Amino acid sequence: MGKIPIDLRRVLVSTPKAKVIWEGLTPDARRDFVRWIDLAKESEARGVRIAKVCVMLAAGKRHPVVES
Repeated sequence: MGKIPIDLRRVLVSTPKAKVIWEGLTPDARRDFVRWIDLAKESEARGVRIAKVCVMLAAGKRHPVVES
């Protein structure tokens, strides 16, 4: 499965629906989400992205949306 950042893992555990979708993602899709999170330069922005990932996953989205 590859390493899931601990901050993302904590939020996924507290969001069961998002966790189920996460577990069904391909390794490439997981990597895309993690890369998008890792691109945040500040910890506050990282936290916002992690929250967005969980919302996207809970809504059934399987790929991160690239913000413009």
